[in-house]
Amino acid sequence: MELKEYVLHEKRDLLVWELVLKNGIALFDYKKIGCLARTNKFFGRLLHETRLERKKYMNKYCVCLNNTQYEHWERYNSIYGAIAFKNDDYARYIWFERQCLSNPMILSPFCLRDNFYSPLPHEPKPFFTKKGDLCFYGYGEIEDIFNEDSGAVVEYCFGSDQKLHISECVVDIKKEKPMFKLRIFLEFPPLLKALLASNLVYQEIVTDEEQKKNKVFSLEAIIVPKNYKLRKQYFSRLTIYPSFDALPEIVRKKIVVLYEKQRLKRRIEKGLGCFT
Repeated sequence: MELKEYVLHEKRDLLVWELVLKNGIALFDYKKIGCLARTNKFFGRLLHETRLERKKYMNKYCVCLNNTQYEHWERYNSIYGAIAFKNDDYARYIWFERQCLSNPMILSPFCLRDNFYSPLPHEPKPFFTKKGDLCFYGYGEIEDIFNEDSGAVVEYCFGSDQKLHISECVVDIKKEKPMFKLRIFLEFPPLLKALLASNLVYQEIVTDEEQKKNKVFSLEAIIVPKNYKLRKQYFSRLTIYPSFDALPEIVRKKIVVLYEKQRLKRRIEKGLGCFT
């Protein structure tokens, strides 16, 4: 095929697919959009250029509370997620809304969960999993209403099954028991942020009547920040960890060793860089 013919062929395909994607929005759910995006760069570019039409279309079917704190759209606007926080005289709630392209469209599914305390100190944003589930890290699930630090750092996951799945977040220190709850890092925002960004994450089923799941973050796979000892008060009263040195010894020593190891590696790499 000559270059001129190839260019005309590509322009024709572009026009046809642009018309299809703009006028047949309801025919493409987020799974089909994902398949198209992975096909080649041509579709990736086209989906990016037509994303506003999908956003306008889905906005017609979104609940969108006035006090929404977070809104999140998938890259090509094939999934929408929103999170809001609500308080009354008795409890605090977290509200989830999730909408995705489907045919026929309906008002977006949503759910309300009580026993929520507050967003995490570094305020991580919601995100979508590869399956399209809306996820958010927060602090809640308080066990003792008179003790605000009796809760857990949890991952809330609102999926296509319209159910809210909750996993407690824990850290794997030495690939053996016991694991530590991420709750102990709530007043150490840089460390908590680094742990939630660990490159090694897996799930562990807790042996109990409800068969709950823990989301496990590996300490070995994090990048320890320079200000890892920084503490910022999160609860209304002082806790048992007023400083980094008050953390459990095994946790504290492992973090210090890991930080020094990474710092030495950076210095070596920086030194070698001078000779390249």
